[in-house]
Amino acid sequence: MRKTSWAMLVVAGLLAAWTAVLFVASTGRKLTLDASARKQHWLQAFAHLSIYLYWGYHWRTVYQSAHLIAAQVVFAYAFDVLLTWSRRDHYTLTFGPFPIVFSTNLFLWFKPPWFHLQFVMIALGMLAKQFIQWERDGRRTHVFNP
Repeated sequence: MRKTSWAMLVVAGLLAAWTAVLFVASTGRKLTLDASARKQHWLQAFAHLSIYLYWGYHWRTVYQSAHLIAAQVVFAYAFDVLLTWSRRDHYTLTFGPFPIVFSTNLFLWFKPPWFHLQFVMIALGMLAKQFIQWERDGRRTHVFNP
């Protein structure tokens, strides 16, 4: 089995374990989820996707790595939901993880043997989003792209 496959299996196992712990620990809590299409998130995701399409046309490795980027997006959503529900009862589903994953891959692209480090960087980005915040227009928000 390739190292990228192992990385995905380990990450899936860790997320499943975290989900189980959260399920057991959240007895009596009502975890909620709603959706919101924020313009700044979907517009940035579309801009990044356009760059990837252009870049991939000239460097085929981008297209060959699409499944790895998709795995990071799934990981980012799962990590973000679990982290948020571990801290509070409500999660708002947005396009927010896309800019984090796409930006990370634009600037740092690990070769397959080191792919597991992509998950580490995404996790650090999601942790930063949760914990590095400020007060803006009367509400608490993350600092990314202020």
